[in-house]
Amino acid sequence: MTITPDFIPHKKFHLGSWLIEKDNPSWYYFLPKRNIKNYTYDENFYDSLDSPLKNVVKFLHKKNIDTTPSCTGHFYPKKVFDKTYDSLSDASKKIKGKGLILQNPETGEFYRYRDSDYVLPWDKNEFVNRALIHQTKGCLGVKPKDINMVKHFVKSPIKGFKTYYDPNHNIVIFVTTSTSNEEKNNKWEYFTDKVFNLF
Repeated sequence: MTITPDFIPHKKFHLGSWLIEKDNPSWYYFLPKRNIKNYTYDENFYDSLDSPLKNVVKFLHKKNIDTTPSCTGHFYPKKVFDKTYDSLSDASKKIKGKGLILQNPETGEFYRYRDSDYVLPWDKNEFVNRALIHQTKGCLGVKPKDINMVKHFVKSPIKGFKTYYDPNHNIVIFVTTSTSNEEKNNKWEYFTDKVFNLF
């Protein structure tokens, strides 16, 4: 198993699973494989979602439409990422030693990740600078039940969101960029209303 804490483009979030450290959930690790048969949509899963996404994700699930790993975007100050990097550095020592315990919020599965050659892919300065930019984007992937629904999503653009379609996995991905928490929350509220009105 190969995992990475590196920055993954938002339109590729659906291409893997996202794992979080059990004892220190400050950052997600990307596992480049995904078993869509093992989704567990329980309250633990919904609690792991960013608040602006909960209503629309629950709505889609009630319609038997699966969703993929998501993020609304964030606006954390630099000091948060300074601390996050320190946590990732501590975690790297565990990975090189007895192993780091990670959990997949979608399935509830636990992993012990161990790699004696593991190194972080950036120094602290690069990590913080990239995180401050990367955090402003948000995304949600949707797995339509049939081609007509795919066309419905793709041909019904939602203002403020770019829409991508991955035909290999039959996933429609919505990506947005915000400049403030207020704008972010307004965009996802608008997005939720639009999705509600599609059905």
